[in-house]
Amino acid sequence: MKIGSCVLGRIKVLHIMSSLNSSGGVTQVARNYIDNMVSADMLFDIAYFLDTPVNLKEYFLSKKVNIFKFDKLKVTNFPRVKKQLVGILAASSPDIVHLHMPILHKVVKSALAVVNKKMHRNIKLILHAHTAELSTSIVKKFRNRILLSGVNRRVDKLLACSSIAGLKNFGKKFFRTGDVVYNAIDLDVFNSVQVNANKVIRELKLKNKKVYTHVGRLSKEKNQHFIIDIFSKIVEKDPKSVLLLVGHGEIKAINSLKQHSRELGIEDKVIITGARNDVRNIFAATNALIFPSLHEGLGMVLIEAQASGVLCFASDTCPIESKVSNLITYMSLKLNAEEWANAIISTEYPAEVELTLDNYDIKEASLRLDNVYKTLVSSNIKYISKNAGEK
Repeated sequence: MKIGSCVLGRIKVLHIMSSLNSSGGVTQVARNYIDNMVSADMLFDIAYFLDTPVNLKEYFLSKKVNIFKFDKLKVTNFPRVKKQLVGILAASSPDIVHLHMPILHKVVKSALAVVNKKMHRNIKLILHAHTAELSTSIVKKFRNRILLSGVNRRVDKLLACSSIAGLKNFGKKFFRTGDVVYNAIDLDVFNSVQVNANKVIRELKLKNKKVYTHVGRLSKEKNQHFIIDIFSKIVEKDPKSVLLLVGHGEIKAINSLKQHSRELGIEDKVIITGARNDVRNIFAATNALIFPSLHEGLGMVLIEAQASGVLCFASDTCPIESKVSNLITYMSLKLNAEEWANAIISTEYPAEVELTLDNYDIKEASLRLDNVYKTLVSSNIKYISKNAGEK
């Protein structure tokens, strides 16, 4: 009787996430771990529900990762999504489901119950939190809190990208049974001699410009309108400045940002690049990263920017785990745009960079996650909690 791929000494993990967006933080986390964990004893599949214009589908397929798609969960389609997930679980036949969206836990658990019973399986479930806030919208925050009810039941492992993300999604239970799994990066890539700013400088006409950059999806929580406000104040003091907004966004969001920069008279100095696959080259041409997010689970971009030697100015809503050097300054969102601009302009590059990236080395982090997977598969403990309603 087949009880999973581990009978052959191989562990199959099915990652479930929202999209394969190439500029999405969760997608990059999955990519970094998959790239460094593909071995004779580890297999991966991915299931997602949202298509984006720029994505990593072909990349994952090139890595022999099977891709499955299901419908976005709505109030009216729970049975259909459950049926789709049952089909995906049957086709993938994983030993572990690694769910990167805890708010989907109910439908995933329901599908798992069906498959485990019919196929005589005990597929393990990992819930992985990547955000410290459930939403910027009061209505959606309330909805998501309801969706998270019972989140700690019938789950084998809780993971989060930071302590605050673990607390916000799983409550105090996280500190007793959960683990922080850092959004690690390939340090060799950011230290590579192949990093080349010249191509970006030529393409985006950045020669003799002071470059300020933001990397992230174009959305309310990333606070790009405020970034433009800050940049407008920077331009008043240094007209040769340029702002790069790097990341995927809907047409409505892009047009709104263009309109805002037009109203401030700086449209010709704000470049919306869209999603890019050469962020390390952009960082090589960047003087400072501006990152005033309304909330962050961690802020993986901050880690990458510091690893690239870029000065970073982040909101104090970003977890302290994102501080890996003396290149980062945290600022309150209560400060106005001019105060942010003055701090950015007046901050000097440190004479000596103090960089500590031990927790973010993908090679070491992959070994830790590998151990989590193998421990779960070999464990006889079915659930970390059977207490109804515990959170």
